[in-house]
Amino acid sequence: MDHKRLVIVLMVVCFLSLACNLFSPATTTHPEQPPIQEPINVETSVAGTLAFESAVQTAVAGQLPAPTNQVVPATSQPPAPTVEPTAGIPMINASMDTNCREGPSKVYEIISYLLIGKTSEVVNKYQNGQWWVIKDPNNPNQRCWVWGSTTFVTGNWQQLPEATVPPTPSLELALSGSAVFPGSADPDSYTGPCPTHVNMTWSVTSNLPVKIGYMLLPGIGATDYYTFTEPGTKVWEYPSNVTASGSFWERFEIVSPVNLSKEVTYTVNCTP
Repeated sequence: MDHKRLVIVLMVVCFLSLACNLFSPATTTHPEQPPIQEPINVETSVAGTLAFESAVQTAVAGQLPAPTNQVVPATSQPPAPTVEPTAGIPMINASMDTNCREGPSKVYEIISYLLIGKTSEVVNKYQNGQWWVIKDPNNPNQRCWVWGSTTFVTGNWQQLPEATVPPTPSLELALSGSAVFPGSADPDSYTGPCPTHVNMTWSVTSNLPVKIGYMLLPGIGATDYYTFTEPGTKVWEYPSNVTASGSFWERFEIVSPVNLSKEVTYTVNCTP
């Protein structure tokens, strides 16, 4: 009985093995084609992958600490450095020939000049460019002031220090006079035929621009005015007729803004 059952089981196994081989497709290898691979069971593969990842995560979870809610700041790049443009040295040019003075006004003496086509370095500004202190174009070791309206500046002049105004010079007037007789070597006397004439010469020198009031005695006797637009000398010449022998005088008086006078005397000897 046991032998019969064993035989029956072996027969069933053989039958099943033959049935599997009968219905399984044969694998044909073509010399120019690779062997045909059996299709992959996608669901089984995915399930295996997920199971593997789950196992890995479980293993890692057992070794690493649990995540927290701490926020890690993002790494920021340092700002790019700002490149400041390199400003040029302030240089000055003249739109017309310009005087260079000791200070920012015509009351100051002219000590140099800035000509058209020439340039010089600016060292100070005054009243936002109304005047400039520059290196003297004719003597770089000296400083002088030029007017802003007849010049123009290039470069970073805004950063220049403000200039300090030098003390205003005090008014100084110089007065001189002389008598000149034509044909005579002696300026103070004349000997010769009469009538004759004498040329009276008066000069006033001012170190500042100023308006003066003056009188000529004993001739005019009334106040007249003259304006010095800049420091300089003004010359007056007055001829006088002399008809007889004698001693004579003439006087030039400055009556404003200061009082100053000069008197000249001369003699005339008339001959037949």
